[in-house]
Amino acid sequence: MKLLLSTGAFPGFSIENSLSLARDVGAEGIELMLTPRLGRIDPDHIRTFEDRYETPVRSVHTTMRLQHASPELKARDIVQSARFAANFLQCDVLVVHTPNVQSLHEPAGRFWFDAVNSAVEISRGAQFAVAIENSGRSTAKTPTWAFDHPHRLLWLTEEWDLRITYDTAHAASRNWDLLETLRTLQPRIANIHLSDVNRTRNSRFGLLNAMTRDHQLPGDGDLPIDELIGSLASSQYDGAVTLELSPYAVHAWWRPTAVRRLTEAFQRCHEVARNVGFPQQRPQGRM
Repeated sequence: MKLLLSTGAFPGFSIENSLSLARDVGAEGIELMLTPRLGRIDPDHIRTFEDRYETPVRSVHTTMRLQHASPELKARDIVQSARFAANFLQCDVLVVHTPNVQSLHEPAGRFWFDAVNSAVEISRGAQFAVAIENSGRSTAKTPTWAFDHPHRLLWLTEEWDLRITYDTAHAASRNWDLLETLRTLQPRIANIHLSDVNRTRNSRFGLLNAMTRDHQLPGDGDLPIDELIGSLASSQYDGAVTLELSPYAVHAWWRPTAVRRLTEAFQRCHEVARNVGFPQQRPQGRM
């Protein structure tokens, strides 16, 4: 199990600051959440800081946009993100969201499927897995799409030889049983997006829920996070476990507090895994 930190918690940070912080809190690497701005950065520039802070890019998340994007633009983002990920020698995973469709036969479904096929072709030369992430339900009005059920997601990945990124907060928002679903999906899982959910904070605004309800630090909600980590450790899961947290959860606006909170979170994950006898690959973080 490789414990990673998603840069999504630090949208205003430079790449250098994100990598130095990930090193300081004990992460074994980062998941680089691409934005339109980050996607324009020369990968050589990022590799310089990988070497400097001895913290590699082990996962790349396809480009996130706050504004609505057309199916064609989303498809281009998938392919461009795959090309970007291919520049990092230790990148094991490209995270791709499921499409908002009821069938892959819809035009938007075909755009998505063709883009994923292109990403798989790119991945074969670069040795990373294309891992489809289960989507969340940000508000009560969020629709349910074709692959918003664990067995349909499993079918998709088995049929087309893809992998899964299992997001715990998204699973909870769909009322999936966290541990039962883990057991169902684990044969295809290459990455876990690990975070807690505080269901006492519930808004009619999706972005507010993403910041303050979902993607909270382990222990700051009501999900069985320790049991999930223990299950992974017992099964000797050797993929990525990525702390994907909101800026609100880590107090990203004040670095000393963010370092303290994240260090405690990584230490907690290591401790739970050690308690079931699974060796970790890196010592606890440094303050």
